[in-house]
Parts: sequence; structure tokens; C-alpha cells
Amino acid sequence: MNLKTLKDLDVDDKIILYRAPYDIELIDGKLEDTKRIDFTIPTLKYLIAKNCKIVILTYVGRPDGKVVEDLKTTAHASYLSEKLNQKVIKLDDCVGEQVTTVVKSLKGGEVVMLENVRFHKEETADDDEFAKKLVVGMDAIVFDAFPQAHRKHASTTGILRHLDAVAGLYFEKEYTQITKIIDEIERPFIVVIGGAKVSDKVLAIKKLANIADVVLVGGGVANAFLYQQEFNIAQSYVENTFVDGAQTGNQDIKQIVSDILSDKKQIDLVIPNGIKGVENSNIILPIDFMIDVNGKNKAIGIDELGKIDNFQIKDIGPQTITMYKEILEKTKTIFWNGPMGVFEQDEYSLGSRAILSFMKKYDGLGLIVGGDSITLIDKFDDISNFNYISLAGGATLDIISGKSLAVMPYLQK
Repeated sequence: MNLKTLKDLDVDDKIILYRAPYDIELIDGKLEDTKRIDFTIPTLKYLIAKNCKIVILTYVGRPDGKVVEDLKTTAHASYLSEKLNQKVIKLDDCVGEQVTTVVKSLKGGEVVMLENVRFHKEETADDDEFAKKLVVGMDAIVFDAFPQAHRKHASTTGILRHLDAVAGLYFEKEYTQITKIIDEIERPFIVVIGGAKVSDKVLAIKKLANIADVVLVGGGVANAFLYQQEFNIAQSYVENTFVDGAQTGNQDIKQIVSDILSDKKQIDLVIPNGIKGVENSNIILPIDFMIDVNGKNKAIGIDELGKIDNFQIKDIGPQTITMYKEILEKTKTIFWNGPMGVFEQDEYSLGSRAILSFMKKYDGLGLIVGGDSITLIDKFDDISNFNYISLAGGATLDIISGKSLAVMPYLQK
């Protein structure tokens, strides 16, 4: 591994810009999940012990360049103060005179939390002048934002262009264990892809299909394929634009899926009337669904999608659950990213819970990836009952599909 780590940087008494992975939103005024903070405590304690002046930078949610009260980092600073047993100073911006003044006055071991960098529209555009402002007064960067390492933003690739950087302990752990799993893949290797964030998954599916024996899809990913295939999905969720304007541009999801399916030699998409060919295919769509029709749930087959209007696909159906279980029983390595449906509603959680149940008893090489999958586990089980879990979705997808993370050119020796 050629990753630059804390062992490669003399951080003693330095002013450190700590790029944190604290993309954690509030629910009813409280942080929805603190794992991404908890996992970074070892790095922060290491820096405090080295008498560093620590300036924490992160983004939260998607405020589109506007100040949103519920997306401020105030709660993050408060929780972090408890975990570190010392006050974390909270600032009202991430750039500007106030930041410069406070940073200059810091003493060794003190910690500052900057405001949500996405309150500035320049962040997601990877604006270089804005990136320069973010590193003013800093000596070096410790990058621990593994879940955002695939982003081309001012606070990821931008800051790394202008200051020496190394990976933090959390980043190092995620990267090391994920690459280890890739090196130790045993076949059959099965990938399960779901969740709502198509922009973090669709571009990786083509590569995943080349290294996996089977790719099972559900959730918003399945909706995207159905949408491209001109199925009637009514009001079902489909993500049509991409969050990374600087990385991919705004693109029609139909065109993206069409590009993926254009290479028929590599991908054989199972659609209705083709289900008998599952054993010879490696991307498999659900064959039935649980839908919401006027507030009532109903199971319908894929061939019934054109016979009903005003509905939303909310989960994979019972026939698909059975089919997916039978396929999974044959696996020796499994990679799972994203729920199969809207699991927050119990009546639409059965598909996701079926995969969860399989993973709980599975004793082979397995990896559960992404924030939504972790939330699913927290709701229905306990994280300690499962094999290695990654808190990152898109970043892990990139690595396992052979794509280099956007930040890696700056973090390699």
C-alpha cells in the first residue's frame, strides 16, 4: 500500500486542517448517527497528543450554497466536545477574517469546528480560488473523509492541490480493509446494489459486472433501469441529476443506463420474459415489487407495471426475495451497498431485511457498505453481528470496481 499516513508526516505543534467525514444531518434536532464522528476520535486524539492546533472542515447535506439551520455543524461540535472531553470551538463560517483570526490565536491541543462548507456554492464546483481560501494559515492536511474521497469538491481534491496531506487513521483503516477484501475475493462473487443514490452507483455497475459473477439490483437503482427500459414506474423515485457537477455534469439517467447496457458482450440484463436465463446473466432486475397505491401496499409482477397508474415502487416483491436468496446461497464473497426499498416504512422493509438476515448468518467473505445500509442495521439489528462494515458508499464502490478515488493522487507516496 502506497498510502501516505500519519507516520509519514511530522505533525508536532502544527496547524492541521482536519478534513472530517461528518456528513451527518439532524433529525428532530439531534444527530441522526454519530458513527462517522466516533470512528475519527483516534485520529483526533493522536493529533491532540502531538500538540496540534486542529481545524475541522466538513460538509453536511445538500444545502446548494445556502445557509440551512438544520445543516449547521453546531451539533457536531457539541457532540465532539463530549467525546474529546474538551471544548470544541464552533465558528460561523469556513473561510474569512474570523477563521483566520481564531486560527492564529489557537493553542496546542485546541480544536475548532468550521461551518458547513457546502453553504458556499463554490464547494461542489471544486472552485480553486475557494479551495485556496480554505487552506489559509494551515501547515498541513490530515484527510479522514473516506466517505467523501470520491468527490471532486473544493474541500476534497481542491484543498489537496494546495497543501501537503496524509490520510488519517480512519481513512487508513477503511482503505486497507477494503483493498484487502478485493485481493481475497473467492468466487462466486455476488454484488447487491440498492438505495436511492443512483449517482453514486450506476457509473460503477458496468465495472462491477465485469468482476462480479452476479449483480442483484433493487431500490432506486432498479428504478433507473426500469425507467430506461420504458417501463411505467409512475411516481417512483428516479434520480435524474448528479450531485458532482464538476465530476460528471448533469446527465440524463436514461442515457447513463443506455451507455451501461450498450456493451452486450459484458452485460446481459434480465428483464421480463428473460427470467429463465438468470443463470447466464450477471445483472438481474427484480421480477416483482411492493408498490404504494393511494396509501395502500400491494405486490405486483413486473409485467403488471403497465396496467396501473399513480403508484410508487417501494420495495422488491416476494418472488424477487426468494430468487435473490437462492442466488445468494451460492456465494463465497458478497458485497452489499444500499437497501432494497423504503425500509423506513416497515411494510416496505421486507426486501432489505431479507438481505440483512442472510448477511447475519453468512460466514464467508462479506462487506456491507454505505450510510443507508448502516441505518438499516441500526433499525433492525446490531452492527456487531455482521462482518466488516464500511461507512462509505460511493468511495467503496469506486475502489471495489477498480476506479481510483479522486483524492488518491494526493495521498499516495
